[in-house]
Amino acid sequence: KNLKIIANKEEKFSINDFIKNKIGIHHAGLSKKNKNSIENFFRKGKIDILISTSTLAWGINLPVTNVIIKGTKVYCPETSSWKEISDLNIIQMLGRAGRDPAVQQSEAILITSFKKLTHYISLLNYQLPIESALFNFLPDFFNEECVKKKISTLCSAFKWFSKTFFCVRFYRNILSQKKILKKKGKKFKN
Repeated sequence: KNLKIIANKEEKFSINDFIKNKIGIHHAGLSKKNKNSIENFFRKGKIDILISTSTLAWGINLPVTNVIIKGTKVYCPETSSWKEISDLNIIQMLGRAGRDPAVQQSEAILITSFKKLTHYISLLNYQLPIESALFNFLPDFFNEECVKKKISTLCSAFKWFSKTFFCVRFYRNILSQKKILKKKGKKFKN
């Protein structure tokens, strides 16, 4: 397959030049077809190194041994400034390491400013539960799934929702609250 990215009218960069050296590039600007090809090359071992934006942080399970996050800020065009990547996204990206079942040991490396170092050390040491942010964007995601025809009936809507991380955390939180209430109820009865 010959995958090409057009940078501007004068230059063409061929992904094949990188793939020949077992290096892949993955970002939001690639077509879905090119992204899938890059992911499949990585799965099949045709690519050893995969350079990516945060496009691989969510939903794609690749057999990754090591992860390096170079920088914890992203440019926000709305405010014309740099902002910190959310803690949830950092944990999600770091969690990509160690997914290769053939490898015994993996590493995740985070490169950040000295100013933010203690924040990220405490984030990793305390391992707070990760919560879903889907609730804030549920109407948008739901509408998108309807447009894609993945949701067309009430049954398909429930099926889609049941597979979300939000649903998993929602039910876990409800179950833990029930346990707490049961314990408190026993205390009051005695």
